[in-house]
Amino acid sequence: MKCSWAVSYYSIETNVKRSEAQATHYYNQYLILKQEIVQTVDNYANRFLKLRSKIDPNNNILVAHIILKFVQGLLSQLITITYASNPEDV
Repeated sequence: MKCSWAVSYYSIETNVKRSEAQATHYYNQYLILKQEIVQTVDNYANRFLKLRSKIDPNNNILVAHIILKFVQGLLSQLITITYASNPEDV
């Protein structure tokens, strides 16, 4: 028979491992996120923002890094156009 505290500890430990695995999964998705050829910029931006909020819920990532990651994920033709304009306005 297990003690109630042992069952509680096991549940907490399992949840922590699951959340670490989930966080790693979301972070990996964020790192490889790219706009697909048939995907609109709005759709890409929504996916980007959703993943960013999962990996950085407290908004600790510098805005400059967020902009750089977003622009680098755009289609190559759009990256060129974006850099030719002002990427800080993204």
